[in-house]
Amino acid sequence: MTIIVATIRSRPIRPMASLTAAFILLTALATPVFADAPTYRPNVEEAFRAMTETVNISAILDSLQTGYDKRVRPNYGGAHVDVGITMHILSISSLSEVQMGKGAFTAATNSGRAAALSSKSGGGDSDDGGGEPSQDFTLDFYFRQHWKDPRLSFPGLHGLEQLTVGSEYLSRIWVPDTFFANEKKSYFHTATTPNEMLRITNEGGVLRSMRLTITASCPMNLMYFPMDRQLCVIEIESFGYSMDHIRLSWHAGDKSVAIEQGVSLPQFRVLGFNRKTIIASTSTGNYSRLLCEIAFVRSMGYYLIQIYIPSTLIVVISWVSFWLNRAATPARVSLGVTTVLTMTTLMSSTNAALPKISYVKSIDVYLGTCFVMVFASLLEYAAVGYLGKRIQMRKNRILQLQKMIEQRKAQHLELSHEGGPDAADHAPKQTNHRIGSKQSNHRDHSSKQSVSREPLLLLPTEPTSSDQIGWAASGARQLELSSK
Repeated sequence: MTIIVATIRSRPIRPMASLTAAFILLTALATPVFADAPTYRPNVEEAFRAMTETVNISAILDSLQTGYDKRVRPNYGGAHVDVGITMHILSISSLSEVQMGKGAFTAATNSGRAAALSSKSGGGDSDDGGGEPSQDFTLDFYFRQHWKDPRLSFPGLHGLEQLTVGSEYLSRIWVPDTFFANEKKSYFHTATTPNEMLRITNEGGVLRSMRLTITASCPMNLMYFPMDRQLCVIEIESFGYSMDHIRLSWHAGDKSVAIEQGVSLPQFRVLGFNRKTIIASTSTGNYSRLLCEIAFVRSMGYYLIQIYIPSTLIVVISWVSFWLNRAATPARVSLGVTTVLTMTTLMSSTNAALPKISYVKSIDVYLGTCFVMVFASLLEYAAVGYLGKRIQMRKNRILQLQKMIEQRKAQHLELSHEGGPDAADHAPKQTNHRIGSKQSNHRDHSSKQSVSREPLLLLPTEPTSSDQIGWAASGARQLELSSK
């Protein structure tokens, strides 16, 4: 066929020859080279139809912009726009009471498509000191918005009812100015392309879906820490349009919020979630607000191992001093001081990981009780040592007085056998000097006075005869005179 065409073109062009060449060319195209070989020619009708549909879709997208003003919401001056919201939570990365240091969350700036959705603060450059109060949580989720814009409706073509276009088309149409009221930081994912999708139906329905990572505030009540439960909320609201223009709602009812299976945190478990719709009243008007409440319960395993069991063992160790000998002063004192200091360190390290709050927590009550018991063990040894010393001093005084009584009895019997009754009457006077010389050997004046008062209390415990009582009283008077 190529040779024929070349031959025809190499000759001078004549009208009759041109018609002949055209006829031969058409015949060659219509007749296959081999009768049994398959035809490799493409289906002209399908190719033409595909080309026509592509041209029509592009024409539809271009025609939607004819007379379209993205600065004006749909139905402006008429009914409000209903914006349906759905969320699919992929992960919950953190739920913390305090800020754990710089770089805990890195927010990146993007091309500005999600600027109306979330107020990006560029948190990657912030310097957050460790231990500062934070009380927030971070979650990664798909955020989808549904609304209807009659200006974007188009006639169906070959059963075409929905258009899925690139996110670049969002800059050419009106979108709700939705934002998160309790957001601290946010991140719009752009790897490998901006994680955003747009769908338009032939009836003007619009679906916008994107992937976001949000850090939102979550005020916590730590009164029952670490056996507490926390309720964190995501607040969704229109920034500039009041309820007269935009009303938010949960698009799929009970299925509007979904959490991925297996979502968990190191210190918390997800109990469930709840959806609410409220009206937020401000000085600029009433706004429709959606609430997604997520309930968490704290896991006790970490605190049992790190706090409760060690503090209990420290209290038990402090009780070991009760079985030690009272005379083992170094062992008992060192054991008591060590347990007190250990409990103090444990209490300080526990409170260092928590925000500085003014009310008492459950763990404070437990650790405070353990500290009191450990400190009481140390005070117990001091009290026992003091009382034991007092008892021993009293026993020594009693023994001394009993010895003095025995000496008086022996002297009385000796005088009664040697000199008769008259000598016995003068015995107290003869022994004044001897008694005074013995009492002069006492160490100080206060001990003499205490000894002189003891016979009046202790002597009636052994009233063997009237002579003993008389001699004891006489001896007491002599001790008082000698002490003066």
